Amino acid sequence: MHAGIHLHPMETQVSLRLDDDLLRSLDGRARAQETTRSALIRSILVAALEGQVAESATPYDRTRDLIGSVRSGTKRRGRKEQLLDVIQDRRG
Repeated sequence: MHAGIHLHPMETQVSLRLDDDLLRSLDGRARAQETTRSALIRSILVAALEGQVAESATPYDRTRDLIGSVRSGTKRRGRKEQLLDVIQDRRG
């Protein structure tokens, strides 16, 4: 956007009713972010809708970036080695 000219003009206008407290809150945040009320509402809607997509993802998808990022402090061993350790511990 440059000097009030939109490179991708909005094609559809939507009207909604807000209570005075919500409108004051929006206007205050818009001033703080140096943006328009409409731009702020659009960014809030986009963020909320993207959040819904994230909520519908599988648990794996939501934690994929964390997998393998934490070490347990123990050597990585296979199940067979773990079972052999248990047997040896029981034998004394």
